[in-house]
Amino acid sequence: MKFKKAKILSITLLALTLLASCGKKNVVNSKVADSGGYTGINPNLNTGGDVNASQLGSIINQISCTQGSRLNNVYTYQLSGSGTLTTIYGSFTPGQISGPIRQIYVGKSSYGDVMLVAKITNGSSVVGYNVYLSYCSQNSNSYPLISDQRPMANFQAPRGITITDPTTTGYGVVSAAETIIIAQGISYQSQWGGSIQLPQYQVYTYFRP
Repeated sequence: MKFKKAKILSITLLALTLLASCGKKNVVNSKVADSGGYTGINPNLNTGGDVNASQLGSIINQISCTQGSRLNNVYTYQLSGSGTLTTIYGSFTPGQISGPIRQIYVGKSSYGDVMLVAKITNGSSVVGYNVYLSYCSQNSNSYPLISDQRPMANFQAPRGITITDPTTTGYGVVSAAETIIIAQGISYQSQWGGSIQLPQYQVYTYFRP
């Protein structure tokens, strides 16, 4: 799927040596109304533009996960940049640029993961882009691979994020984005008792229109 085969194999083998395979564990999709629908989105940060940050949760909710359930947390990254760009390159840092959102670009993976790219302006000038990442959960042998229990960090888009403006009105699209984010290692308490150390691994996701 989205993971390096070696990482999946190592986690799977570890799980099999400790216990018999069991059913998939559900992840509760609890929403937080005062944060735009999800944690990680500040609904009061980007106002006064064509799209307010409080609307981002509604956009995400229009796309269903084809596997698992949507994480409560939305991961946010920012990249400074001026001018109208068709491909966004650079080093993404956690957090959001404050300012009016002039345009939103929407992309999703085949599993229902969502990427929103917000173009932030100051008057008529572009000051940068905010990237909002909403992932769908995934388990292996009841161990969480992608989960609200496993924080993710160090987002990268090595080939950039290609965006396309709408031809008329409405949202633009994320035309192509090959991304990496690190799921952190955690000590996990299994439902059978006892705990194991789940190692960190790279999550690869491909976003398209």
